[in-house]
Amino acid sequence: MDAGINAGVLMAPIVPGFSSSRTKLERTIKAIADHGARFVGCNVMYLQDGTRAHFMKFIEREFPSMAPRFEKLYARKYPPDAYRKEVQGMVQVLQARYGLHKRGGASETRDEATTGQEPEQVGFVF
Repeated sequence: MDAGINAGVLMAPIVPGFSSSRTKLERTIKAIADHGARFVGCNVMYLQDGTRAHFMKFIEREFPSMAPRFEKLYARKYPPDAYRKEVQGMVQVLQARYGLHKRGGASETRDEATTGQEPEQVGFVF
């Protein structure tokens, strides 16, 4: 930012139950802002073909209590739109709180972007 470069971060993948909690997202976004990034974006994990099979085996072996939730959340390649929107909504609140923009970034300064809203908990709780 000091050199006039509009740099940012893409947080991907956000993994439900591992990196999707409000506290983890907030710590990450605060660190991104503290290090001078101008924008932040996010993508929730999606699972396709062999990746899905490998990931589900890992979950069943290492975190068996989480397996039913992952099976439900990832019945298809992407988690349901409602879940993705919850995560994206929480990230948007935190973007505003820390003066960051969506990927690509707008021209307003950090001080101009605040909402005062508390981020909400994403519904993937164990």
